[in-house]
Amino acid sequence: MVKQSDIQSCLDGNRRAHKTIYEATVALSYSIARRYLPSDADQADAIQEAYAKVFGKMHMYDSERGSFNGWLGQIVVNECLMHLRRSKKLSRLVPLDQPIDRPDDIEEPLEHLTRSDVDRLLQVMPSGYRVVFMLYVIDGYSHSEIGQQIGISPDTSRSQLSRAKRWMRKHLVSHPIITEYGQY
Repeated sequence: MVKQSDIQSCLDGNRRAHKTIYEATVALSYSIARRYLPSDADQADAIQEAYAKVFGKMHMYDSERGSFNGWLGQIVVNECLMHLRRSKKLSRLVPLDQPIDRPDDIEEPLEHLTRSDVDRLLQVMPSGYRVVFMLYVIDGYSHSEIGQQIGISPDTSRSQLSRAKRWMRKHLVSHPIITEYGQY
């Protein structure tokens, strides 16, 4: 947890406070980046940009509006989205007129599923689905906010979320848990 005194020390130019804040929050930053960006190099780039913004805009943090970790998390998410935009991976949304594969029935209970199983599945989910799914389900953004963040309409966001959920259901039911390399 980041202390207000560390934030003030950072604002006063204390380099040790920068290191203290970084060390206290880097694990959180990487856990967020891993959800959005599949490669370690992309994650590291986004996190480097995020911390440059965090330390450059520390004066804009307002503790009355939320926690430091929440503020940092928003910056990391935004940097991940910007990285996806720059690499054109965000443009891989599935067209609305494309048919959707639907599993007929979920026969197998999913009680044995672990968090790491879901994380591995999210890594191979099409990026357009994954981004909307993560923003809505994990990070709690509304469809309007998602639309503004990634340049789509709220209706497209809703559609992508629905398709992401169907994709996940289909792959959880019809395939064994994926390996760390994304193969079934």
